[in-house]
Amino acid sequence: MLEIAENLFRHDLSELDRATFVKEWFALKGVKVGRPKKSANMAEFLTELGLSEQSAKQIGISGRTARRLCQIADHLSPSLKKRLVGTPTAFNQSLLLKIASMEPQKQLQINTALNLGLDIQAALKAVQPTYRKLDRKASNLNRFLTAWGQMNATEQREALSIIGHGDQETEVEAVVQRVAVGLEQNG
Repeated sequence: MLEIAENLFRHDLSELDRATFVKEWFALKGVKVGRPKKSANMAEFLTELGLSEQSAKQIGISGRTARRLCQIADHLSPSLKKRLVGTPTAFNQSLLLKIASMEPQKQLQINTALNLGLDIQAALKAVQPTYRKLDRKASNLNRFLTAWGQMNATEQREALSIIGHGDQETEVEAVVQRVAVGLEQNG
């Protein structure tokens, strides 16, 4: 527990890492963080809330910050967490919260877009285009990212072969980049 507490105060720690350490801290303390289930009674809720606030203060953060960090740790998909480590996004709590609040399918699409070379903003725009101006390119890219992300490596090679590009994954990455640039220019 001491090691976790020490790691929380490192200045070079990303918000993603901090979320992981805070979640571990609460797990070791046996404290639940977040909203109680609907069946929980008020006394249980107040007790849990008090324990989480007290435990958060022990590590020098507010209960609200602890809940946000735990939301990131709990709801961000493991593959996306791994992909974001060491990126500027890992240091942006509000962006991590936005992604963590998305359904797993959207997180898979973001991960696929990042793996294909898009930056985080283009990936977000592809999976969550603005509804007032849902453009055809964004819609097509969204469907493509969904399908591509659900394919295994063999299926991806077969798809490239069918469209006449053999094993040229770089060609797919280039196409995705061109579409993403078009999205940025139109948006």
